[in-house]
Amino acid sequence: MLEGSISLVDEADRASRDHPLSEAKAIFFVRDFEGDRERRDILFHDGAELLQNLWVRVTFPDGEALEGFVQNDAAYLHAQGFFLTPTDPTSNNVLVYIIKSQIKEFQVLGLRP
Repeated sequence: MLEGSISLVDEADRASRDHPLSEAKAIFFVRDFEGDRERRDILFHDGAELLQNLWVRVTFPDGEALEGFVQNDAAYLHAQGFFLTPTDPTSNNVLVYIIKSQIKEFQVLGLRP
């Protein structure tokens, strides 16, 4: 289980609140806070920037699945989480910090040379 908390500022009243990481599955860095529950991300995009990364799919216990790129580096195996860059450049998610204890399934789909 992940220990600690993250402090987030509420956009409405500008108050800082601590949120236990043990209750989170990921931290989403988004373009805006509106979102669109009906939108379906493009899971692989031919126009994506070529990086030396692994293309992966992460599934959470609630069934949500994300595809994106993670560093091809063993260092993230030892950390409590890792950053994932979504494959869809039009997604509202710019970057996602995945908390490893909240992963139901992790699949490597390929390597982006």
